[in-house]
Amino acid sequence: VTQSHSSLCSFVPRRKHPPNNYTLYYTLILLTYLNSNYLMLVSVCMATYNGAEFIKEQVDSILNQVFKENPDTEIELVVSDDGSKDDTVSILENYNDKRIRIFRHHDQRQYRYLNANRKCMKNFENAMLHASGEYIFLSDQDDVWYPYKVDKAVSLLRNGGGTVASAFDMGDGRLRKNGIVVYPHDCSFFSFRRFSIYGFSMAFTKDEMRYFLPFPTCCTGHDVYIQYSSHWRKTLRFIDEPCAIHRYSGIHNVSSFGKNNVMVPLYLKVLFRLNTYISVMWRALVR
Repeated sequence: VTQSHSSLCSFVPRRKHPPNNYTLYYTLILLTYLNSNYLMLVSVCMATYNGAEFIKEQVDSILNQVFKENPDTEIELVVSDDGSKDDTVSILENYNDKRIRIFRHHDQRQYRYLNANRKCMKNFENAMLHASGEYIFLSDQDDVWYPYKVDKAVSLLRNGGGTVASAFDMGDGRLRKNGIVVYPHDCSFFSFRRFSIYGFSMAFTKDEMRYFLPFPTCCTGHDVYIQYSSHWRKTLRFIDEPCAIHRYSGIHNVSSFGKNNVMVPLYLKVLFRLNTYISVMWRALVR
């Protein structure tokens, strides 16, 4: 849509005489005009690997988010693919949607313990490094987001920043609901009791990423590190209304334990946790 010079000038207060520097005067007019049409960008970071079976449902639910509370919001989907051997990438490319940006990530390292978890962590890191938005969301490749998920989290992030974790419904392989997860608000930072925030339920400001990246190698997962970092700095907040349905069929590319994802022995689990504590505290001091 084009506008006349007079309509552009209406965006700034009228003056009897413009300043002698006409270039500066009209630059201010242009900047004011552009600012009035500004859209806030949200980056959804997705790590993929052989996710062709369910990825279209996930992507459709992201691209069709509804913004009632934040109508000035625009979404980009930043995908980091770790060498999928199925049709994951071609499905994404067939969208032919400029909102989808695909990056290849080939991590040749092999870890003795939690190999799949730690490679997934680096895959997410690659996506996050390519994010352009002011607010960052993490996404799995096989869930479905409710239409208001991003809108509700952005409302909280715009008023206080930090990290937001939202509740979600549990579903089976066909997304038939069989439970709900609502996070406790009062878990101790140093507690060794099992309390994990799922990465796909997290969102945070871009400024928060300076405390997260790069993810330490000796960490059980990206979501674990984000959880503890946000908790330590008291920037973690919660949404108790389910904002997505998490598909869990018992077999996941990343989270299942087996030959490609050997469980850490107890003594290493303690060392990993201590490493996470120290890293989180140190970064909070120096960054």
